[in-house]
Amino acid sequence: MTALATGAPDSRELDDATALVGMSLFLGSAAVLFGSLLMSYAMLRTQQPSWSAPAPLALATVNTLALACSSVALALAERRAREGARAAAPLALTMALGLAFLAGQLGVWRNLGAPAAGLLRSVFILLAGSHAAHLAAAIAALAWAFPAVRQAPCSAAALRRLRLSAMFWHFLGAAWAALFVTLFLL
Repeated sequence: MTALATGAPDSRELDDATALVGMSLFLGSAAVLFGSLLMSYAMLRTQQPSWSAPAPLALATVNTLALACSSVALALAERRAREGARAAAPLALTMALGLAFLAGQLGVWRNLGAPAAGLLRSVFILLAGSHAAHLAAAIAALAWAFPAVRQAPCSAAALRRLRLSAMFWHFLGAAWAALFVTLFLL
């Protein structure tokens, strides 16, 4: 008896649903982590008599633009993969821009000043470092999806890998936008 005859979902639908629920739970826990870190930052900041931007705004802005462009490239990769076209080039660009963002973050961290800069430096490194660690994991997830999307058309499993990795990547883009505004603009 087939799944169609019984009304039961086939294993691919179950795999997709299970993967989506798992990624949603993971992203929810990451949102709690970043929300807690931002709340800690806000509490510490209100207790300080003066608080300046932790690093040069220009470099942080360039990093932010690289991350935003990487999300656009990833959206293109997703669309191409769904349409049955090769998605390797935009996915490679996404990973390269992510690595550029991480390299730029090292530059930002070098401009933070001496370790004696105290609480400001520590809080910034905790927030940005947590984001950087997650972004490195997201680059690894995209690299895991990369071989499967070099071929056209992609298999259902390859599309699922790409979709889940993209959910993680876009979440981190939104998390960085919140961190950027909070750390550099407020």
